[in-house]
This record gives sequence, C-alpha cells and structure tokens, in this order.
Amino acid sequence: MAGCFLAQPDFFSQRLQYLLQIYAYLLSMAFEMEAFYAPERILLRLTPEEPMQRDRIAGLQQRVMTLLQGDLTLTRLEAERPRGNRLKRNF
Repeated sequence: MAGCFLAQPDFFSQRLQYLLQIYAYLLSMAFEMEAFYAPERILLRLTPEEPMQRDRIAGLQQRVMTLLQGDLTLTRLEAERPRGNRLKRNF
C-alpha cells in the first residue's frame, strides 16, 4: 500500500508545490530504476472516508491480537500478513 497527498485545489502554495516536486525528484534519484514498480502495475483508486478507514484498521488490530492469543507460535508479522492483504483489497 502506498499513500499520496489528497488536498483541495490551491491547498498548497505554489512555493510548497515546487518544493514537493523537488523532493519527489530527489527521492527518485536516490533509488535505482529497478526499485520502482512499472506504471502498469500501479492501481490508483479513491480510499474510503476517514471514519470507515478507522473502523477497518481498528478491526484489523483486534483480529490480529485475537489470532496471536490463540496461536503463540505466530509472529505479529505472520498474523498481520493475510489480514493486511484482505484489508488492502477492501480499500
């Protein structure tokens, strides 16, 4: 999952927009081309409203904790992985 800035038009001043462009450019220069996803592999879409996101994320943490309590051999990462993948699909 990745994130981006979502703001109303003119939310950022022209100067700040310019600084963000430079920052993005510098970040792109810090990595080899192989580190980037091909554009056709990137699926951009709108995310749900904040209250729905909070509910889903809170539910994820509760499900992970329940799973960890039921199976003491699991690491947190192992418990989160399948649930996190499902969460990504639901967003």
